[in-house]
Amino acid sequence: MPQRHPWWFWLVLGALAALAVFWRITEPYAGSIVSSDEAGYVALAGNLAAGRGFTESTPDNSVPYQSPRTAWRAPLFPVWLALFYGAAPDDLTAAHWARRGQAVLGGIAVWLLGCLAWRVWPSRAAALAAAALLARDGASLDLAKLQITEPLFVALLLAALLVLERALDTRRPAVFAVGGTLVGLALLTRPVSLALAAALLAVLAARSTTPAGRRRLAAFAVALAVVVGPWVVRNTWVNGRPTGITSNAGFNLYLDNSGRPHREVWTELYAATTGTTVHEAAQDAGYRRRAQALMAADPRGFAGHVGRRLGRMALEPFWLTILALAGLGVATWRRPRANLAPLLAVATLAATYAVVLYDERMAVTLMPFRYLYAMVAPAWGVEQAWAAAAQGRERRAAIRS
Repeated sequence: MPQRHPWWFWLVLGALAALAVFWRITEPYAGSIVSSDEAGYVALAGNLAAGRGFTESTPDNSVPYQSPRTAWRAPLFPVWLALFYGAAPDDLTAAHWARRGQAVLGGIAVWLLGCLAWRVWPSRAAALAAAALLARDGASLDLAKLQITEPLFVALLLAALLVLERALDTRRPAVFAVGGTLVGLALLTRPVSLALAAALLAVLAARSTTPAGRRRLAAFAVALAVVVGPWVVRNTWVNGRPTGITSNAGFNLYLDNSGRPHREVWTELYAATTGTTVHEAAQDAGYRRRAQALMAADPRGFAGHVGRRLGRMALEPFWLTILALAGLGVATWRRPRANLAPLLAVATLAATYAVVLYDERMAVTLMPFRYLYAMVAPAWGVEQAWAAAAQGRERRAAIRS
């Protein structure tokens, strides 16, 4: 178990977190990330704050595609935004406060990454370096200027991984329950973490060969179900059919939300529904039917699209860096329990983005792991240097004696 840190470590880590908040507030927006989702989240937050419920429809019906009750988006981030829109005197002030809240989430993520990096690589220098890199990450600075999900998701994901690493160390069911709760909250922010939740359940189930292990698995699974279950039941009731955390299953069915098939279906349905009020279940069914028709008409071409998507991702420098550094993390496997949860996060999120969707926004959610595993070589070098110094001291002491 890692030893306690000296006061200066917490002071430097706290300073880095504070600087991260300051930079996210004061740095000009570079414009590298633009998201049309922001308007939807703002509409949801405004309606929640005004007591109109979870809907994107606006009083002037300028958002015509959603029913009075929507299951189109995950709920936690709109609820987070609604805290600002409910307290502020006007929408402009609310947006200003919300961006300050996004900046604070960025500072929390920097703090959590420093703590997690120390658990993975028992090197304070490596932990502080990883935190410093995330604090100045340009894409993360831009995200703090937007009212979108990634800052909240990254903070929840890092908190969940840190708690689960601690749970694997202490083996206390209560800590596993906290980890399950945080994974559930991350799922309610961005459902892309569903594969991570499934992988964690599978790993815990494989380890649950004793009554104590089964209690730990039950604590994690029950906490996860208590957080996510009510929203799934609510969505199923809203849509009148089994529905998960969101109802937009057909939205990204083409495995690339920026690819030509997706744009064709989007344009087709947009033209068919403009100026009308269409229930989102029908909208989603339209995507699904069109996607299935195109797949059935050209199964070989669709399979080729899958291969091209995966191949393109494999050749992108960002993903190559992430996967290579994570591979080094396995090769220098010094603390298996500490590495387990972060490596599962890298593998499951990368696979999800490869199969479902990918753009610069999605890459930002994996940026902390890029900096975490960028520390593998420095951490290993520091470890070897300390070991060599200790051996030298022992030899000198033996010679003197």
